[in-house]
Amino acid sequence: MPSYISQTRTQLNEFGTQIS
Repeated sequence: MPSYISQTRTQLNEFGTQIS
């Protein structure tokens, strides 16, 4: 998996955690 995709997924996961 390309690093930029992994980084984006991590950012989305953190964003989702903040919303919850």
